[in-house]
Amino acid sequence: FVGMMTAVDNAHRQVVDALKTNNMWKNTLLIFMSDNGGSAYPELGCKRKKNKWSDPHMGSNFPLRGGKWTFWEGGVRTKSFIYSQNKAVIPESRRGKVWDGLVSMTDWFATIIAAAGLPDNSFEGKRHPRDSKSFWNHIISGTDSARLWLELQVWKEA
Repeated sequence: FVGMMTAVDNAHRQVVDALKTNNMWKNTLLIFMSDNGGSAYPELGCKRKKNKWSDPHMGSNFPLRGGKWTFWEGGVRTKSFIYSQNKAVIPESRRGKVWDGLVSMTDWFATIIAAAGLPDNSFEGKRHPRDSKSFWNHIISGTDSARLWLELQVWKEA
């Protein structure tokens, strides 16, 4: 875990340095997020050890139940953050604040469109309507999420 976080930190620093070198950092919206909780079950992807609770490949999502490959909160609930040096993008009143609204990973698409100031129907598919919801205004105003629930799996019998 420590090695992976070091690699992530180094890659992040390289991206930020490149943006600063090219005078793009002041107009950048940085979004940093995780795709799932930690791997809490070695039998679902890691080599099984004699004592599975001491497996060095396991993570902990405590106090949440479950982990990667599960639909419990430990597998789907993660942290993220956004940053912009530009006060026109993130107002001073929202800097350093926590917003704990319910969102789906798919919502980042519509949210980035809104943050860029593009119309809501930008990139709307003709054959496949977009199921992404923007929560940009909720984040910068601190209001409740546009979502009341998340669909975690769609199961269709053949």
